[in-house]
Amino acid sequence: MNDIFADRTDHVVTPSRTLLTTFADWRSGVATIIALARQRVAIFDADGALLDLDRAERIEALRTFLAGDREARLSITLRSLGHVTQHCARFGQLLGVHGHQVELREAIDDAARVSDCFVIVDDLHFARRAVHAQPRGVVVRDDPGETRAMLDRHAQVITASVPVSIATTLGL
Repeated sequence: MNDIFADRTDHVVTPSRTLLTTFADWRSGVATIIALARQRVAIFDADGALLDLDRAERIEALRTFLAGDREARLSITLRSLGHVTQHCARFGQLLGVHGHQVELREAIDDAARVSDCFVIVDDLHFARRAVHAQPRGVVVRDDPGETRAMLDRHAQVITASVPVSIATTLGL
């Protein structure tokens, strides 16, 4: 008797945690999980400076993610928009092309005073620093259970934020 399942290998993904000790580790960890993104990226940060929204490599990774599926969504909530509006022209260009897939928000009230920052990808992976001014943090991959807590945290942030629009110049 032929067992049609005899050659099947069950692929079990084991969650992983990587501790971050430097800001370079943070940037690398964020790049790693953004590269895994297929459906959704949710970001909460102080001002976006350590997210490298002014760097071509980061914008290309986000562009690739957004272009990969018209249903893909990027949600960014910042405590302060100054850095993004003054120093991130590439991000503005990304908004000009993929603005219908990107939600930009500004934290208000209590959310504007909290100190953590995080990036969540596809309800499976996240990078988090408990204090935005400190480099120590963690990248968690392939752990929907632990990521669920971060999704709850993101929902709290969204509740305490308002949508914003950054003016972009098109056609130049």
